[in-house]
Amino acid sequence: KPSIAFNNTYRATPPHPYYYHNKSQKQKKTITMSADLTSTLLNCQNPDPAVRTAAEAALASAEQTNLAEFFVALANELATEGKDVTVRQLAGLHFKNLLVAKDDALQLEKHNKWKAIPPEQRSVIKATVIGAIRSPVPVARHTAAQASAEIATIELPYKEWPEFLNVMMENVTGAGVDDGIKISSLECLGFTCERMAFTLT
Repeated sequence: KPSIAFNNTYRATPPHPYYYHNKSQKQKKTITMSADLTSTLLNCQNPDPAVRTAAEAALASAEQTNLAEFFVALANELATEGKDVTVRQLAGLHFKNLLVAKDDALQLEKHNKWKAIPPEQRSVIKATVIGAIRSPVPVARHTAAQASAEIATIELPYKEWPEFLNVMMENVTGAGVDDGIKISSLECLGFTCERMAFTLT
């Protein structure tokens, strides 16, 4: 079965308790597989159907193996400055697509899977994704805005993620904030309103 090895150990710094989902899992959560996430994301765009299919299968396997750690890994790919911009965009779009679906039943299933992730771990993921809106790379900012909006669509109706609006306000009104960051933050707010209106109707 195709698989992925992430370049880094994607985990929060202790004392975050999500490390230990139960007493039998008191080991550091590291996903060790055969190819790294960066290469796998790029291979999803490969013109060779065999390579592309294998990469897509590897991503699906990572999703099924440990969804929470997969979210963390994708968030890190999106947020890491210096990475190839195509990889960052692909990571952000895949992150977003893990949360959205055209079918109502599948959409609800994806939302429930996200809400099943321990709050402490979700907080780490959210901080990473929303932080990427302040990237100096326009494509990364725009993609982070889309991914952040999908998270906000799930959490804001339940009065979760209060930091979201605070960060958006700071990005838009803060003194000395780059215009590109302001634009991406306004995009994020627009995406969020659009998605919430669609989801709640």
